Amino acid sequence: YLVNATRSWAAVLAGYHLHDGTPIPVYGLEQALNEEVAFMALGITLDRASTEDRDISKPEDALSSIKRALQDGGLRSTRVGNELRFGVLADTIACECVVLANSNAVCVYAYSPIFVLSHRRAAVSEALAIANWQLLFGTFEMDLADGQVRFRNALPLISNLTDEHAHMLIGTTVNAMKRYAGALCELALTDSDPKVLMARAVEPDSTTTATGG
Repeated sequence: YLVNATRSWAAVLAGYHLHDGTPIPVYGLEQALNEEVAFMALGITLDRASTEDRDISKPEDALSSIKRALQDGGLRSTRVGNELRFGVLADTIACECVVLANSNAVCVYAYSPIFVLSHRRAAVSEALAIANWQLLFGTFEMDLADGQVRFRNALPLISNLTDEHAHMLIGTTVNAMKRYAGALCELALTDSDPKVLMARAVEPDSTTTATGG
């Protein structure tokens, strides 16, 4: 599903790298970033915008599939407009999650309850970089303006979202929060070393598998 959705752009990017994965010298980072921004600008931003003139059946079906996946995992959800909201308990950390969908994609945001103070944002940024390197799906990000940390996960809606894709999207989101949320909150509130906490977070006995994920 993901390969089919990104094959064309991946093929373009692959042309700019050597066989060992190193960038071709004449192809600079600035040029690569400019082309990526231009490519992304062609799409429609996933937000709370009106669905006027769009295919509304795909986002509605996607939210229905997500709701079934949450029910299968024992998670209760609430529909608010074009959003689906649910909560995840990561050890003792309660995280709020929001699902948004339009005709182009379905996206899950999982928010940490802790806003990182300015003097700890560098350490948390390092921890997020470590976590993102380890993740296969989704990404952690932090708003440097107020220190809010969230996990973002998404799938393009090439066709209607299947129940299998919905389970994968929810499962990988829940598992990421259960694995890392506690360490990130501890890091935000203490002077701990981000490398130490991230290493502890990926220990086998520190993870919990999401039901139905």
